[in-house]
Amino acid sequence: MIDYSSMNKPWYKRGGGIVLIIFLTFLALGVLGFMALFGYYAWQIKYGSSEQLNKINRQFNKDFTASKSLSGVNNQEAEIKNYLEYVRKNNPIFGNRQAKITIIAFVDFECPYCQKAYADFKTVMEKYEPIVRIVFKNTPLSDIHPEALGAVKAGMCAFGQNKFWQYHNYLFTTKLLDENSLLNAARAVGLDEKKFPLCLAKDQYRNDIDQDLRDALSMGVKGTPTYFINGVRIEGVLTVEEWDKIILQFLK
Repeated sequence: MIDYSSMNKPWYKRGGGIVLIIFLTFLALGVLGFMALFGYYAWQIKYGSSEQLNKINRQFNKDFTASKSLSGVNNQEAEIKNYLEYVRKNNPIFGNRQAKITIIAFVDFECPYCQKAYADFKTVMEKYEPIVRIVFKNTPLSDIHPEALGAVKAGMCAFGQNKFWQYHNYLFTTKLLDENSLLNAARAVGLDEKKFPLCLAKDQYRNDIDQDLRDALSMGVKGTPTYFINGVRIEGVLTVEEWDKIILQFLK
């Protein structure tokens, strides 16, 4: 005899609950798939997924120290004669764009030596602003500095709102680079609170960051901070007095 009463049951209760189990299984798999995809993109936003970036990071010397290297400064022998080719459209620039002296600075916000060098280099930047052009190059060594990439992404989003150097100074002053601190820094320097997180989520300047890292390799950068003053390499933490001597030599 056919049990017509079962036809009145909801579809998911027919067949002894088997359909219900199948339905719940697919639902669970769908949820897990969504969460995995969400986690993947969240990871990309925070850390990046570029294999090129990982490859570039692995090639940097992890044993770079703050010891000074001033080879070529005394006779102004440029190691990189075509250094102006490395000044890119989306590199933040401070100072006189027509200056006789160009300093290309490879910097990592989380690097302890960059943090140590910051105060004196900022003094030099302000002191020589009318006669020097400072070109900032993003060099997040994320293999050893896990918050560096997020910081340079945030810095470039500030660049997009014409407040890179204010944001740069704030990060180096506070030395706080976690996600909440990056948002707090944006508020502190007056960035648009709607545009800033959207810029971060879109990873809007990732190609520019990768280009800076490729430039670092091409120019033989071994670690941060590294500077090229008219193509002459300078490495490590320098005092204001040492910068004075170097810049004055290039003004002769």
